[in-house]
Amino acid sequence: MKKILMAVVIATTMFAAFNANAQTSHLDKRFAFGVKGGLNLSNMSFSYDVDEPNEPKLKFGFHAGLIFEYRINRLLGVSLEPMYSMQGFRISYEGTIPVLVDYEVTGGLTANYIQVPLMLKFYPFGGLFIEAGPQFGFCIGASTDETVVKIGSTEEKTPSVDLKSGDDYNVFDFGVGFGAGWDFGHFFVSARYNLGITNFAATLNDGDESVKNNNIMVSVGFKF
Repeated sequence: MKKILMAVVIATTMFAAFNANAQTSHLDKRFAFGVKGGLNLSNMSFSYDVDEPNEPKLKFGFHAGLIFEYRINRLLGVSLEPMYSMQGFRISYEGTIPVLVDYEVTGGLTANYIQVPLMLKFYPFGGLFIEAGPQFGFCIGASTDETVVKIGSTEEKTPSVDLKSGDDYNVFDFGVGFGAGWDFGHFFVSARYNLGITNFAATLNDGDESVKNNNIMVSVGFKF
């Protein structure tokens, strides 16, 4: 039993030492290049009141792209992360009309972005990093989602409609992001919240009202 316990202790110590050495070796690199991707949980905030049934809800999407990282020193680094990101919001509600017939409505909006965040990273200890910085986005296309209205056994669908850049939405989007993650060496995981600053809607009430992007990103990545 003592031999088995000793073997487990030795194996655990060797693994910890190897992992720490791998992290230290990787973190000593000044430049790193890699790929990342993951899940989006996006929404849009409106500056005006939206009727409760039509309130936008979280929309599932994804992001994928590249990461270019430069380590200033042991505690600080910067990363440039050009990526594709699918964002937007969804609408979904149901109820019962007075004649006791159930109804359900689903729909939403999808906006496709090329996002370019520039993050300042702080490494307090180990592989933990805390990050914050600006994000520059360029909308390459947006459309309403297919709207489905179900009343009892009847279903009616309205096809998606492509929106026009400049008329319906602004191409450029500026925001700020902040989050945290853990660098395991070559692999890393992170979570980030992106807060939109600029107005997505181009001509809503002659610009008096605004619609802004919000997005939670959960990512995994690999650095070469």
